[in-house]
Amino acid sequence: MGLTPHKFANNIPPEAIALLHVSEIINADILMIQEIAGYEDGAVMTPGESASAANGWVNTIDSNSPEVIANARDIIANNLYCTLSTCSVDGFPWASPVFFAYDDSFNIYWSSAIAAQHSQNIYSNHGRVTIAIFYSKLTEGSSEGLYFKGFAFELSQDHVEKAFNLLSLRAKKPIPRTAADYLDNSPRRIYQFQPQQVWITGSRLPVGNQLVDTKIQINLPNL
Repeated sequence: MGLTPHKFANNIPPEAIALLHVSEIINADILMIQEIAGYEDGAVMTPGESASAANGWVNTIDSNSPEVIANARDIIANNLYCTLSTCSVDGFPWASPVFFAYDDSFNIYWSSAIAAQHSQNIYSNHGRVTIAIFYSKLTEGSSEGLYFKGFAFELSQDHVEKAFNLLSLRAKKPIPRTAADYLDNSPRRIYQFQPQQVWITGSRLPVGNQLVDTKIQINLPNL
């Protein structure tokens, strides 16, 4: 099978592709993309619910908690790598660790080879992506992490420099390239992920003789 070209496959209309090639997409635009792409957004957050088996062990009581939001910000600020999860159109998942940067709206940026499996999955599967960011050296039973669900896309030329600067500022050593080195005939591109939903690790609840992991769904505009 050949590589998917630098656009979304499966005949997504050009107006949707155009929207996916900007760095600031308002909520109304995202809803239109979801409708065009047939994206299943999953359960809508119901505020004020305790974590239970009925809601997938998701707590929404603490969605606006300042302590929870501060903890989420600490996790993303203190981890240099995230796990990027994509899926091919025929249903094969793929997880990739990538060095990332982020902006004030918690959009996430990274650079990857166009031919990499996760990049190809983004091009061919409507940009559907989930991301996990977590502390990998904590002891068993004390994990803390963030879970993101949203869209990813290749940045257009007008937005590459901003993302490259964010990546350069976050890198521990100088990057011997410029933003222009991710354009035209380069084998690599810079990508952006826009979160639609975000969760953080919650408490472990006793159920019988087991401990069940829970998540807290965060009100994204407050992050």
